[in-house]
Amino acid sequence: MHGLGGVGKSTLALAYAHRHRPDYTLTWWVTADSPARIEQSLASLALRLFPVWAGRASEHERLQWAMNWLQWHAGWLLIFDNVENPRDLAPYTGALNRGQHLVTSRRVTGWPRTTLTRTLGALSADEAAELLYAHALDGAVPTAHQRQESLALASELGYLPLALEQAGACLNQNPTISIDAYRKRLGAKLDKAADGIDAERTIARVWSHTLEALNSSNPLAVEILHILAWLAPENIPSRLIEILENDADEIAEALGTLRAYSMISFSPDRTSISIHRLVQVALRNNTDPDLSAAGRREAEEAILRILPVPSQPDMELPPEWAALTPHLIALAASAPRSHQNELIVTAYVIAAQQLNSQGHKASALPLREAVFNYFKTSAGDSDTETILAK
Repeated sequence: MHGLGGVGKSTLALAYAHRHRPDYTLTWWVTADSPARIEQSLASLALRLFPVWAGRASEHERLQWAMNWLQWHAGWLLIFDNVENPRDLAPYTGALNRGQHLVTSRRVTGWPRTTLTRTLGALSADEAAELLYAHALDGAVPTAHQRQESLALASELGYLPLALEQAGACLNQNPTISIDAYRKRLGAKLDKAADGIDAERTIARVWSHTLEALNSSNPLAVEILHILAWLAPENIPSRLIEILENDADEIAEALGTLRAYSMISFSPDRTSISIHRLVQVALRNNTDPDLSAAGRREAEEAILRILPVPSQPDMELPPEWAALTPHLIALAASAPRSHQNELIVTAYVIAAQQLNSQGHKASALPLREAVFNYFKTSAGDSDTETILAK
């Protein structure tokens, strides 16, 4: 299934998995936005099926065990969520053929000709309006006037489920604001999006409006949101935010507010946070530059506060590195060329070396480029460190 971010691909895949759970011997969710994440997700299957052994095994050993199990057993379902590059699936769709693969992606092209593809489009006008007022009115039956207001607002939001849910959450949190008043304020704040990115800008309009409401009710929530904007979108350790220099109750309340507005979601055990990718895009590009830059700096500092740096270059990295490496990659990919945080650059170097040693050279490229730009800016093109970084 492919379609625009926020159109509901993952939600539909999850609904299918629940509905057809009795039809499969095993159903396993694979985070598939990079080769490394695919390997990590499949390796974790060994922890679920054979925890006594897998708890002492390396990630590579767990991955091989999981691959062998899937090759020997039939009737399973693997859901590869948010595939960025169709080629990343080649090692799995070919070798694992005793079950079924369900893939979600924003990529429309590049799939093998044998792959059955389906486009997931936006909702119909009536479906969109129903989704909107279901969230806004908390299940209450809408009046005829509210139905018409919902249809008008749904049209403004491009009939995208993510945008509709967030608008509905904001209206539910602020019951004194009518649906029509929300729509009029939304239209007055931002112009129509440019050609080619209409849907993305439509979502950004919702988020801009939601940020206003958040800022008036809980400014700390907005600060946290700008920190999350610079990290990888999924599996953000909650303790990154919990160690901010604020009262623990204030942080918990701010995170609860963000969840109430559908701006973030928690893992079932609340140890990690997810934020939609387009929310991050909107925050990075459509907000106050000073606030955005401050969020990026704090994201770096938060990682450095909990990231154990080995005292010797050849020491084995602690387990925390595996969980935090995707966030280092995200920071490196957006690092300004004039970036001068020496400590985070050291972390980039260590993470890149680790990825290279594991054969994930493509994943290490953003880290290496950020390191090169750092030395180029601080020491010049001809400096030894710059040449080595290149």
